[in-house]
Parts: sequence; C-alpha cells; structure tokens
Amino acid sequence: MIDMIEKTRKSSEQRRYEMAMAALRIIDEQGVKALSTATLVKAMGLSPGAPFKHFTSWRDIYGEMATVGIALIEETFPQDEPAGVKQLLSLMKNRINALHATPGLTWLLRSEQAYLTLPAESVIALQEMAKRSKGYLLAAIKNGVASGEIRNDIAPKELLIIVTGTIHALSGMPALGKKKKQSPDKVLKAINLLLTVKT
Repeated sequence: MIDMIEKTRKSSEQRRYEMAMAALRIIDEQGVKALSTATLVKAMGLSPGAPFKHFTSWRDIYGEMATVGIALIEETFPQDEPAGVKQLLSLMKNRINALHATPGLTWLLRSEQAYLTLPAESVIALQEMAKRSKGYLLAAIKNGVASGEIRNDIAPKELLIIVTGTIHALSGMPALGKKKKQSPDKVLKAINLLLTVKT
C-alpha cells in the first residue's frame, strides 16, 4: 500500500508546475486580484497549506509562473534557423497556438500589470524572451529578403511591426479564444501573401 502511495505522489517540481498553471488560469478567468491562497487551493483541490510546502512565498509562485511561461514560449521557436517565410510563419503559428492553449499566458507576456506584479528577475527574463522573439522574426525577414523570397520594397523593421502586430491581434481576439476555436491559418496565409515576392 505504501509503495502505491509513493508511486502516485507527485514530485515538488510537478506540484510547482501545476500550481503555476492553475494560478495563470485563475488570472485568465478572474483577474489577478482574484489570485489568492484560497482560490489556488480550491482550483487544485488541495489543503490550505499545500502551496507553501512547495513555494517559500507568493513572490516565489509568481516567479514560477514566469518560468513556466518562458519555457512554454521557448517551445514555440522552430528548430530551424530563421531562414525565411517558412520559419517566420512557423513561429507565428506556434506562438498563437501556445497563447490560445495556455490560459493566462497572454497576461504574463503582454500585460503591464504582470510586469508590476512579477519579481524583477522574472520581468528581465520575459523582456529577454521578447527581445529574442523579435530578433528571430527580424532575422527570418532579413534572410528572406536576401534570398529573394520576401519583398524588398518594405524595410524589414516595418514588416516586423506587421508580423508582431498580427501575433498580438490573433492571440487577443475573442473569436480565436475560448468560445470559438478558429484557426489562424487564413490570416497567416494573408501574411504570407503580403510578405512574399510575387512570381
């Protein structure tokens, strides 16, 4: 019997991940002011003291939320180098899908409130991730222009604004969120038409 309990018991790392995801979900559904020990343990079906068996403080919980969010965003980068339109569209689609699949991730990445709530080192890590994302997208655009795949009559930095704006718009559109699970494919096809050189 004890062996069975040990096998089903989750590691502290698993619990931390689950609590971070539950906290993000609460923020997504009810707002950051609703996040408390009471709402967190209720959402997870745990005892009141459970969170602080795995976290030292609320600062630690917010830090874990950022760590989990950054790891999820890391997974959206294509394995290939940013060679052009294919990699650019792949990152866009991966990012939009991740933002739709993970409640609270958009708040974490795009909310000024998140930057005021999270520990300073988490904010820096998120800013570095945003910088890396822009760098990847810009490199993909520049490489596409250099290869003749992407149009050269608009500067890469201006095209980058269109691309990042599309990611933000699609990730925030209610029609693409919880109620209607529509695909961003039509918009990504339009971006492809906008970016590529007509043959």
